Amino acid sequence: MAKATISAWVVKLLKFAYRHASEEDARLASTSVHEIRALAASIALQSNFALAEVLRAATWATPGVFAAFYLRDVSGLRDGLHVLSPCVVAGSAVH
Repeated sequence: MAKATISAWVVKLLKFAYRHASEEDARLASTSVHEIRALAASIALQSNFALAEVLRAATWATPGVFAAFYLRDVSGLRDGLHVLSPCVVAGSAVH
């Protein structure tokens, strides 16, 4: 299966999932697959997955490439506490 096919499926899935989402969550509907890959890797790293596992799963050869181009700040503040930014898991927004 070609990467382009999988990418197109992911885009269609995201558009379908966010069709009836709140305005805050709907902004993610235009997120590219490339950006989702960066966000997923960043969340995995912040969730205490080993860096080597994150690099292997995302097929990055070196930590430098990940840190320079793909590492995203996925944290936020809620009630004075640091939290992950809202994300969708199994069809529900997780805050």
